[in-house]
Amino acid sequence: MANFVPADPQPGVPVAQTASDSADADAMAMAPIPWRFRQLTDADSTNTIAAQIIRQHFQLTIDGRGPGQARAKMPDGHAASDPPEDPHGLIILAQTQRAGRGQYGRSFASPPGGLYASAIIANLPPVVRGLLSLAAGLAVALTLEDISVPHVAVRWPNDVLAGSKKVAGILCEAVSQGPLWAGVVGIGVNVNTPLSALPPELTATATSVLGLTGKTVNILSLARAIFGRLEDVLRAVSESGAAWLIGELARFDALAGRTLTLRLEHGLITGTGAGISQTGCLKLYTPTGLRQLEIATIISVDGRATRPADK
Repeated sequence: MANFVPADPQPGVPVAQTASDSADADAMAMAPIPWRFRQLTDADSTNTIAAQIIRQHFQLTIDGRGPGQARAKMPDGHAASDPPEDPHGLIILAQTQRAGRGQYGRSFASPPGGLYASAIIANLPPVVRGLLSLAAGLAVALTLEDISVPHVAVRWPNDVLAGSKKVAGILCEAVSQGPLWAGVVGIGVNVNTPLSALPPELTATATSVLGLTGKTVNILSLARAIFGRLEDVLRAVSESGAAWLIGELARFDALAGRTLTLRLEHGLITGTGAGISQTGCLKLYTPTGLRQLEIATIISVDGRATRPADK
């Protein structure tokens, strides 16, 4: 199951909760998520802040201390209140990011006018965890469709397109410490971003809601809509399984039937997109047969580059 990575290079990998907790976790997983926002003017990275809050909560839990006995120290010099009793459902929302992060450690341009948010989700059954990036992609696509953004599509593993150009990116990460686990769902959307504000190297491959529709959107309202839709999607996957998600994604699939060139760990591969597997892998028809790719970087689609050459 792809697209869920550790929050940083520190030891630890995405892990399930302990066996003794698994039944309780599954039973509690899709209770209503207590979404609430912590809004910042700017940040180095909302994902980094969310991961630090999780680690602080884990440490307090392990030490057996209540949250009132320690003060949270957030990155970027921002003051912070005591960490919540349970950070599950907390969303960090920033107006800009100075060091936004994308897939494989790439930078994520975050000029003013965009939506830059990272949500902490602690209770998820295993079937949902491995598909979290795709679930977030579906939630963003459905929400953008709701506000009349044209030609919305999802490009495996973590991009949302509009009019064939990237309008949103997703970075899902895991934080674990011993038996404790939580996920961070990072979502960046070019909303009210003038196209002139995007880095020059992205003008051929990126766009914004404003650039496509000519209309500005309330970013906080859009964030609420996206995460509300994400909760609906996660609940549906929890109840109906991966097949439901893959079926819903099919009509947004930007790669099915397209000629793709991808970079793997040991070289390039070319083939025809054949959908997404129920474990979240990209299916690719190649001259040697059907491949299922868990990790890959898309270099081109139908001969058109998807990112700057050095990315």
